[in-house]
This record gives sequence, structure tokens and C-alpha cells, in this order.
Amino acid sequence: IDSVKWSPDSTMLAYTINGNWVHVMNADGSNKRSITHTWFARNYRWSPGSLRIIFVYTMDKWSLNINKNEIYTSSVTGYGVGIRLTNNDVCEYEAQYSPDGTKIFYVRNDDVKITLPPNYDDMPNPGE
Repeated sequence: IDSVKWSPDSTMLAYTINGNWVHVMNADGSNKRSITHTWFARNYRWSPGSLRIIFVYTMDKWSLNINKNEIYTSSVTGYGVGIRLTNNDVCEYEAQYSPDGTKIFYVRNDDVKITLPPNYDDMPNPGE
């Protein structure tokens, strides 16, 4: 385990193993599960309500082409495909929710962006 982060409500922990796959578990160590669909998910952060995690996914893990980084968010309820928030030819990284959860901030290699989170009711994750 090389990165551990408490959920904002202190009921869960998120962690990665060798910098890959984001996992979550309850604060008592129970209910361990992977919430990402890829082994190269990183730079993850909790949503303010502790229900989702936003992360950077490197689309081309073999070449590690930085222009293949995209931003995803996944439910912490279990393994899901995640919701892809970006889809372009520039590198995105360092994504995070605003403190009230109404906006998502991320850095691109050509700009800094602030956007609205998706309507999760219209794009459910499996297991939500």
C-alpha cells in the first residue's frame, strides 16, 4: 500500500497498491473492494460527500503517453466502470471536487479548468 486517504466523513479509507487500482474499505478494515476498472488509476481524491472518488487514468499504460491521461469518477460502493469526465487529446491531471461538491477543478497541459460534475442520476455506475 503506497497511498492512503481518509474519506471526508471518516467512515472509509481509500488506498492504492503500487500506485495502481484504487481500493476502498470501511474504517474498521472490512468490506475491501476495488473501485477502478484499470490498473493505472492514480491521483485520486474523495468527493466531499464521501460517495465518489475522482482519479486520473492513463489510457495508454504501455507507452505512458502523458497525452492519454483522462479524468474519471467512480462510486465507492463497488467495482464499476467509472464515469469518464474528459475525452480529448491533452493531458489532464490533479482533479478534485470543490469543497461543496458543485464543481470539479482539474489541470490540463494547456489550461486550468473548472467544470460542473456530471448528473450522476443520468450516468449510474454498476452497484450504485
